[in-house]
Amino acid sequence: MGAILRGLALASGGALIKRALVGVLFQIAAGFFVLLAFLFALLAGYQALIPEVGPVYAALIVAGGLLLVALLIRLSFAIYRWRQQRRSRAFAAMATPVAVAAAPAMATNMTKLPVLIAVGVLATGYILARRS
Repeated sequence: MGAILRGLALASGGALIKRALVGVLFQIAAGFFVLLAFLFALLAGYQALIPEVGPVYAALIVAGGLLLVALLIRLSFAIYRWRQQRRSRAFAAMATPVAVAAAPAMATNMTKLPVLIAVGVLATGYILARRS
């Protein structure tokens, strides 16, 4: 597969594309080995728990730990989305006064500005305000 990708990069004629492709391949390889290391660490933890609590409880403990990690990842993503939405609402709240303040200035120069552009700017401000 590496030869095919290398051939595609050379066929397109770009050294920049080749460097980017090699970088992506290295990142994929690094991610694969990180995943492999994580799996071996899980297996080692499971094997270490077996003599202490037995195979069933060891599997339940490992599964519970993974579930906890998944819930923490989900919670952090929810917090991230909430912050993004809050920033979007703040921008929309700021866009409305700016559109209202710009309307009189545009009305005085209406002879220079086409009416459609002025209506488009006001409609954009209204739509941004309604998004929140």
